[in-house]
Amino acid sequence: MAAPSSIFHQASQFQVHHSQFNNARTIYNISRNDNEPLPILRLLRHCTIEATHESSTATYAPKCKPGTRLQVIGDIQSTISDVKPLVWVSGPAGGGKTCIQREVARRAQEYGDLAASFFFSTRVPKLDNETSFVATIAYQLTKTLPGYKEVLVQALSDHPGVFEESLDVQLDVLILRPLSQLEIDLRRSPRLITIDGLDECRDAKEQRHLLHVLHTLATNPYYQFRIAVSSRPEYDIRTVFSGELLGPITAVIRLEKYDGSNDIRIYLIDEFARIREEHPCRASIPESWLTEEVLEILVKKASSQFIFASTVVKYIGNPRRNPIKSLKLVLECTKDTGDSHPFADLDTLYRLILHPQSVSVDLLRRLLHFILELSGMQEGALVDGHAPGYPSLIDEFLGLDPGTTELTFCDLHSVISIPISYSGRYISFHHKSMEDFLRSQERAGDLYQPDETTHLDIAERCVHHLQEWYSSLGKGPFRHTVNLSFSARYWATYMMKITNGRPLVGSVPLLHFNPTIPIVVQASFLATPSDRMSRAERLFASFKVLREGIHRTTLFGFSVKAATGAYRYARASKTSATGRTGWFAWFRRRTFGASCLTKRPSGSGRSYKTNVLVTVAGSEGYSWERSSLDAILFSSLAKSQI
Repeated sequence: MAAPSSIFHQASQFQVHHSQFNNARTIYNISRNDNEPLPILRLLRHCTIEATHESSTATYAPKCKPGTRLQVIGDIQSTISDVKPLVWVSGPAGGGKTCIQREVARRAQEYGDLAASFFFSTRVPKLDNETSFVATIAYQLTKTLPGYKEVLVQALSDHPGVFEESLDVQLDVLILRPLSQLEIDLRRSPRLITIDGLDECRDAKEQRHLLHVLHTLATNPYYQFRIAVSSRPEYDIRTVFSGELLGPITAVIRLEKYDGSNDIRIYLIDEFARIREEHPCRASIPESWLTEEVLEILVKKASSQFIFASTVVKYIGNPRRNPIKSLKLVLECTKDTGDSHPFADLDTLYRLILHPQSVSVDLLRRLLHFILELSGMQEGALVDGHAPGYPSLIDEFLGLDPGTTELTFCDLHSVISIPISYSGRYISFHHKSMEDFLRSQERAGDLYQPDETTHLDIAERCVHHLQEWYSSLGKGPFRHTVNLSFSARYWATYMMKITNGRPLVGSVPLLHFNPTIPIVVQASFLATPSDRMSRAERLFASFKVLREGIHRTTLFGFSVKAATGAYRYARASKTSATGRTGWFAWFRRRTFGASCLTKRPSGSGRSYKTNVLVTVAGSEGYSWERSSLDAILFSSLAKSQI
């Protein structure tokens, strides 16, 4: 369950005065560049440069070996035309779609025909949704289309709020209207847009919406782009491409119809030669270690899946292992699997890699599925550093001895990307096929774990960290850690996942948890470090008095907002002179000041606005087996100064 995109999610008709705002996901530090107009800098703030073919991610991304994938790349270039301006490159996981698209983009740029590109990914923050798609394409067009930047600057000045509008409005304002004002010779202008990994845009509705956007770009009368899209053949995507809208203008290229054996053969020969030159054991590796027979076995096992070949290379090239012995293990484990499904050999290889000696299967299973959960999390948690995405933080969050995660994964670098330091990256799988493997009980075997088990584990660890913080109040300085922040932010999300409307049973830590703790933690984080402890103490005191007043109120109509895990407004009937309205008003005055929730700290020169939605939940509303009326929660908290 995703966290709310912002604390004012779906809010309306409110005013905020004299306030300071930061983007909830990324804080941008953009200084005026005399070479770029301010509107272009504003556009840049809403772009995702990491999605382009020239990003830092692209620099280190796998690429096609010279001399490989020539036929399919040539077919993409020759098939796309004014009659069929859309080409859909369809293929299974591990087929090399991204490498192909990067090579198509590279060649088009070399020929002066590349207009823009966008590479979706679930493993890179902010690349798994449609939010920045139009802005990113528009920014690239300022670099590739003569005269476009000047027209766009005027459009941005005329429509300052365009980035708060829908994607369709952005498309019209940022691309279609500016193009209509240009006189462009289509024969000499770049027209190709490459889009990779459309299936890695997580929301199926957004996938379909993006395809409609691409249709508009390919058919608009002012400047008809040619678009190459690659993805897995997922149902929603297949349906749109074969429908009335895109079917007539789309050419389909299916990677499974191409024999990639020779390309994989070239790749393996080059990589085995590299391992022999660079491996610590290179002196003991004979020149003939990759025999023709062994090469053909590996090529056959790959079945045109580059992910199999690349995983074999990473496993055998592990500097901690003898490559000759590793090669023998690969050949033995993939011998006559007897399974007919297309990923049988890849699964066998994964099982070999994921069962190193002297590693507890239970521990490995727990860690793998924790990473799997992180990989599917709302990207904002990872961008802002609010998730335990590094080995040391994982150890702390899961209650493991320091170094446990690194020791467990030390021989798994062929399938897991492990950051060396706090570099802005987080631990993740090299390829999405590993996520598919772990989610299938049939494929993963003893490494499979139901989502419910993972969610319960995370919920209990969140409660542990919050309870530990609560127990330490008054015994030392206020500790602000990534794991505490994650726990306060996501405990309700995982509570909702494990209950799903059912009574919570079995987990003693969760049944006896005081849900006001994470609210106080998050509110305290917003104070200055020196004031966090006193703020926490004041909030707990306020909650205590408020709880006593709420006992005089009859509650009904409690509901939970499933999309965010936050509590919605609980209607109540007033049963005394100090009923709900009176107690809430008292709480606002006591906690946030009497001036319309606004208080100016003396001498600070700043004022803060607090948007507080107080929610009252009874035991029956949250399905907790508790009798006390103590589930008092904020639905949202903005910046405040008590």
